[in-house]
Amino acid sequence: MVDPRLSLAVDASRAWYDDVFALHGVPTTCDDSLWRALGAPPPHHSVAKTLRPGVPVSTVVASVRGSGSVADSFADLDLPSSSLLFEATWVHHDGDSRRGLPAAWSIITSPEMLAVWSRAHDYVGVLTAAVLDRPAFTILGCFDGEDLVGGAVLHEGSPTIGVSNMWALPDQVSGLEELVAAAHAVHPDRPLTGYARGEDLHRLLGAGWQAVGTQRVWAR
Repeated sequence: MVDPRLSLAVDASRAWYDDVFALHGVPTTCDDSLWRALGAPPPHHSVAKTLRPGVPVSTVVASVRGSGSVADSFADLDLPSSSLLFEATWVHHDGDSRRGLPAAWSIITSPEMLAVWSRAHDYVGVLTAAVLDRPAFTILGCFDGEDLVGGAVLHEGSPTIGVSNMWALPDQVSGLEELVAAAHAVHPDRPLTGYARGEDLHRLLGAGWQAVGTQRVWAR
């Protein structure tokens, strides 16, 4: 029996992939087992993603041609001729409501500030300026005065809100409690989901997130 919070996290990730690839005009396809791209993916994205546990390796291999990474959403694949890029933990945060964004946080609304955000996060070329016109996406920036010092992305594509691309400059404290408050201000009473690893994972768990499963990403 799959934890329903894990299923929600994977569904939110699939919805993110659908919308980001559409942003780049890359066609995709999926069934109840596997999501895959029909063209070259944007930077930092996989060419295939499992949507349920127990997908046969042969199905994945037959569906993915050429190079690229595979998101093993339930960490149960053993892909031949592949190397593990990273392992991460799916996380969930229950819904809550809040009035107004925390003082340091703002919604990015201009192409110029999005470009600054993307350079600081090493995400140039992934979220194009057209993302600002797509209501499913909310780009958040954390500011120290007028200086952008951190950020995150909220994505609405499932019953939950996907929270991804959480970052902060090296000399900044990651305000994850404030990020949760910002997300609940934008999407009140909606559960949050995402994945993290390393120190980011420890900080998320310390900020009230719950670990609900494991994801592995393989390079082919």
